[in-house]
Amino acid sequence: MDNLHDLNRFFANLQFDWQSILMIIAGALVLYIAFRIGAFILKILVGLAAIALVVIGIIKLLPYLGL
Repeated sequence: MDNLHDLNRFFANLQFDWQSILMIIAGALVLYIAFRIGAFILKILVGLAAIALVVIGIIKLLPYLGL
């Protein structure tokens, strides 16, 4: 029964990792699109939101990297 519990915990951690990685990718993609559009205020607002997504994603991944 312990093996099943360990496997379940492994997949829960894996799902958490993928969510964090997707947050980083989505943040970078939104930041790229905002800079391609060229609207100054849109760049600032969307850029700050994208940076926040990337930072949150990195913070969530830090425990898995041992930091």
